[in-house]
Amino acid sequence: MRRTRSTDIMRVFLPGTGPVPGESLLGAKGENLARMLAAGHAVPPFFVVTSEAFAETVGGLDGEIGAAGHIAGVRFPDALRAEIDGAIALSGLGDAMLAVRSSAIGEDSAGLSFAGQLASLLFVRREEVIDAVRNVWASAFSERAIAYRCNNGVEGVPRVAVVVQRMIDAETSGVAFGIDPISGDRDAVVISAVPGLGEGLVSGELDADTFLVAGGAVRSTIATKSHRVVFDRAGGSSTITEELPEPLRTLPALTEEWTGEIARVTKRLNRLFGRPQDVEWCIAGGVLYLLQSRPVTNLAAIPADTRWSRILWDNSNIIESYSGVTTPLTFSFVRDVYTEVYKDLCRILGVDAESIEGNTEIFQMLGLIGGRIYYNLLNWYRVLALLPGYSINAGFMEGMMGVRERLEEVPAVRRSGRNPYMALGLSLYRLVTGLVTLPKRIVAFQEHLDATLLPFESRTLDDLSAETPESLVGHYHLLERSLLRRWRIPILNDFYTMIFFGLLKRSVEKWMNDDGGTIHNDLLAGEGGIISTEPLRRLRSLANNILADESLTRLILHGDETEAARALLEESPFATEARAYLTKFGDRYVGELKLETITMTHDHRLLIRYLAGYLNGGHVEVRDDAGGNALRSAAERRARGEIRGALRKGLFGFILRQARQRVKNRENLRFERTRVFAVVRKIFLAIGARLSREGIIDGSRDIFFLTKEEIFSFVNGTAVTADLRGLIALRRCEFAAYEKREPADRFFTHGMVYHGNTFAGERPIVSAGDGDLAGTPCSPGIVRGRIRKVTDPGTAPPLDGAILVAERTDPGWAPLFPTAGALLVERGSLLSHSAIVAREMGIPAIVGIDGLMERLIEGEEVEMDGSTGTIRLFRTHTAMP
Repeated sequence: MRRTRSTDIMRVFLPGTGPVPGESLLGAKGENLARMLAAGHAVPPFFVVTSEAFAETVGGLDGEIGAAGHIAGVRFPDALRAEIDGAIALSGLGDAMLAVRSSAIGEDSAGLSFAGQLASLLFVRREEVIDAVRNVWASAFSERAIAYRCNNGVEGVPRVAVVVQRMIDAETSGVAFGIDPISGDRDAVVISAVPGLGEGLVSGELDADTFLVAGGAVRSTIATKSHRVVFDRAGGSSTITEELPEPLRTLPALTEEWTGEIARVTKRLNRLFGRPQDVEWCIAGGVLYLLQSRPVTNLAAIPADTRWSRILWDNSNIIESYSGVTTPLTFSFVRDVYTEVYKDLCRILGVDAESIEGNTEIFQMLGLIGGRIYYNLLNWYRVLALLPGYSINAGFMEGMMGVRERLEEVPAVRRSGRNPYMALGLSLYRLVTGLVTLPKRIVAFQEHLDATLLPFESRTLDDLSAETPESLVGHYHLLERSLLRRWRIPILNDFYTMIFFGLLKRSVEKWMNDDGGTIHNDLLAGEGGIISTEPLRRLRSLANNILADESLTRLILHGDETEAARALLEESPFATEARAYLTKFGDRYVGELKLETITMTHDHRLLIRYLAGYLNGGHVEVRDDAGGNALRSAAERRARGEIRGALRKGLFGFILRQARQRVKNRENLRFERTRVFAVVRKIFLAIGARLSREGIIDGSRDIFFLTKEEIFSFVNGTAVTADLRGLIALRRCEFAAYEKREPADRFFTHGMVYHGNTFAGERPIVSAGDGDLAGTPCSPGIVRGRIRKVTDPGTAPPLDGAILVAERTDPGWAPLFPTAGALLVERGSLLSHSAIVAREMGIPAIVGIDGLMERLIEGEEVEMDGSTGTIRLFRTHTAMP
């Protein structure tokens, strides 16, 4: 029973006769029993027939199904028989009923339990042990066991140890889970218990009591227990199921003391084995016996502790800019930009350096889940909590971002020891002075931005690609120092937009009779000077001019796109006008803030597709900005008539002016952001072209599957891997898989984000028969017509006055708006790009409509009311031609 030389075979292990040899000899079940016994826990007497005995007796098998029959006829070596007999005697098991159970190598592991795959024999007598061991060995080669190993990628011939253990005539039995599998709380223990033996619990035939022990408290769920499994004392070699007396059926199977003891023992086993355990136990004669302990399998499917590491992810608002899968380069770029600009915002508004540095982790504003960018919403709230007026600003932020569910808890942040009243005073002073100086600072910012960007904008991609990678990386760092880390003015303007838009909405609600809740939207319409409407006017003008040239019109509508682009930009009398459009707005395209996006600047055929949409219906007659002016004038008249008192009128006028100016500046500064991203895109494409020419990567666009840190470190010699091609191949494979599944819009994760979380949230449940739809009204007007569902504006057919229906929009969608009768958008808020442009142009619009794309059927007739946010469904549609 004891190995004395390295060449000796250990056929049988008897606890207490030497060190625990490990899983390779005992299997996981046998090793764990030995370790629990050595740690001082009560374990029923047992010994283990080792895997070496298995190999000596039945070695040479190839794992085929016929091996089971071979084992049944194998003669046990005399030495093994003698050692088993000796172990039975030394363990005091000669007169006991025994359990003979498999302990295969790899069984009861963290990844696979092999539950039910190998045999376990109960009520085995001493003289039956040899045959029982033989049967357990043979079960490893059953069809079921072989299929299980095959399905789970387990290769090779199994090695099977066998545990022989006294059976306990238990008063209460059960299992304990060293983790709460629902919440993921690693400090909790979940206990299931039944009267009598545990066979009824394992088989599921009997209802069990459940005890959740967490945080010093016990929450019990007591089942009505009609039966229990007990030893058949008459027969002596089996169990029987007997009825429980009526008074015992609703009593807890465990006392408070036993519940606490089982929880304490389970936690000790968690520590002993280094991970949460699944423990089988029983109680007999006042002793808690441990029958088995194994790791909780598939722990990756169980979230981590919710109390200390919960994160709320939400893609509200940001999905407008970064829809779908976003490449590593774009994410690594925007992640760092967000971090730096919001630190800068806090500095501007008077948050002291100690508080900023003491909360460094909260400035990680973004995450990448399933290849898609999400806000770490808890961190957004934490950053706001550093600023004055959290209770007000949190609601304003939610309205601006289109967050659907408010976070009720106030997030905790670490603050410096500075006097809070002094900190508040400084912040208020900075807010006031920042507002007063903001107009001049915006002008200065735009001048600085022009001076920084124009030298890059005037250069072609081929020109930049002639430079060395070192030089190109230097250009990026120049942009980073000059602009990306000095983006405080746009962010500051966004902050004031959030405040004054929120104040305007509240003022209208409080001082005016606004049953529809849309007057604040109407007051912002028709402001003028919003650059997002300029591409629409230019495209409209260009299309109307092209209509005078029948051959070019025909080529654009029906010919080859490449040839049409060449004819328009090089040969036509409209070439100057078209090139001017591309120079200014060539990068204003769908997905313009994703570096991997191919814009009109790099593919002129995309401009042809836009123009074809305008030309298809003939002369383009669309509404102009007069619609927005009419809404504005009507709302102003109502405000003058309903708001009483000179002081209130004056305050309202100030709020309104600020809201209008801030919203306009916000939209215009978004275009400046588009310009910056276009230059960054050009720089990285140039780096990609150089690396491709050097044979380092396969193509210039492969660069988007690397992070900016990986690119820079490869150039400057600080990389931890130089195999960029291998990294790209890995990323391409991973991100291709992301395309096939999409996380929810809003969800919590717990613990390690990429471990044990499903990224599933509560999506709105909708069906075709749910009735009418509703969303956030953005621009008034009632339109009845057929819908056109659009997923890609670059390939959308002509709208011809149809109601445009989309999941989300960004500035690249704007050229479609003038030919739409109305806009319905599933995602978005009152300050979304689509809402702002629709108000400016007087196009009826509703955003934030749950289930829109799923509910509506292409071509069906609906009636939308942009004043109330309602969409009426008729369900008598015919398909749109």
